Amino acid sequence: MGRQGRESGLLAQLSKLDYLLITHYHNDHVGNAAAIAAKIPVGTFIDHGPTVETTDAATALYNGYLKGRESGRHMLAKPGDKVPIRDLDVTIVAASGERITRPLSGPSAPNPLCGAFKPKDPDPTENARSIGSMIAFGRFRMVDLGDLTWNKEQELVCPSNLLGTVDVYLTTHHGLAQSGSAVIVHALRPRVAIMNNGPKKGGSPDAWQIVHDSPGLQGFWQLHYAMDAGKDHNVAEPMIANPDESAAHDIKISAQRDGSFTVTNSRNKLTKSYTAPNVDGRPGAFSDFRREVPGAMHKITLADLPAPCRRRFPATSCGYKVIRVPFKADGTAVGSYEDFLTGFVTDDGYPWGRPVGVAVDRDGSLLVSDDGSNTIWRVAKTIGPYCLRHLTGAAGVGSTS
Repeated sequence: MGRQGRESGLLAQLSKLDYLLITHYHNDHVGNAAAIAAKIPVGTFIDHGPTVETTDAATALYNGYLKGRESGRHMLAKPGDKVPIRDLDVTIVAASGERITRPLSGPSAPNPLCGAFKPKDPDPTENARSIGSMIAFGRFRMVDLGDLTWNKEQELVCPSNLLGTVDVYLTTHHGLAQSGSAVIVHALRPRVAIMNNGPKKGGSPDAWQIVHDSPGLQGFWQLHYAMDAGKDHNVAEPMIANPDESAAHDIKISAQRDGSFTVTNSRNKLTKSYTAPNVDGRPGAFSDFRREVPGAMHKITLADLPAPCRRRFPATSCGYKVIRVPFKADGTAVGSYEDFLTGFVTDDGYPWGRPVGVAVDRDGSLLVSDDGSNTIWRVAKTIGPYCLRHLTGAAGVGSTS
């Protein structure tokens, strides 16, 4: 939040911010939050809680933010929380020095890079308390870890990788060498990396090289030319939004639900396209199949279906659930809701997966996806009660569960 010119241009295009996420309390991340809230309404402020820094400047910065936060609601971010934005799956993976303890999707894989990791001295600053988030849109995945530092990043991927792989990696901590070790960057296997550096902040040669050498990297973009890094540790000029400070340009990502996306440099209009990946274990949520057109039929191909179910659907009523809300013909809700599908839990009672979307099949069956057990469930009306089945192919139906 340090470039007022760039922010003023973006704010002019907005009438409201539903959410304003503050990763941590440093000036370049929270400095203009109160000013933004004074210009346009902010629905909910998201932060990690009180600052841990006690200098006069840090206290003044935090108190200024608190004053601006009074204009909206407040969400205290904790690892595992979701930010409820329509069509997006935004998961908080780190906050206030803590991290998620379960993998985001399916079983986690051991990270072979952990053995070579060398920790740095513990970081007592706000950086280590940064909010980190995974942003998913269908099969597209992007990670933003704020300014999370070296040791805290490692905890997310060691001994096993709890994050999985991503399409886009927004470099942590602006590309400073205090963050972005190979143990996490190479485990994420980003297809594209965007370094959100400044001309004199971030973009360090060591951090740049780690990103550059990441396995499977197809594209590397920078917000600014890193003046102290030299030509060998900057990307090609067309891939840099601001090669000098004569203007303020940005880099835009446009993602599709199948995992394909484009990256555009607003300075020179250079646009590069990246095709949808074929990634095992990264199924698209069933919310991919839009429902804006009443009665529309959605063609489901084998590629759209997750792997077969890994466990039986339990009969418990805890965890996430699908509810039924009765409506009148005029669209007005009537009465109270009732549980329709329940039991999205593990055998030991922990929530596992979520019903992330619904669609109606041509025979009237209700299709519900489960993003934890890699299953699409079909609820079919039989002569008697509804029965629940899981899909094993484009047309096949598995055994009743």
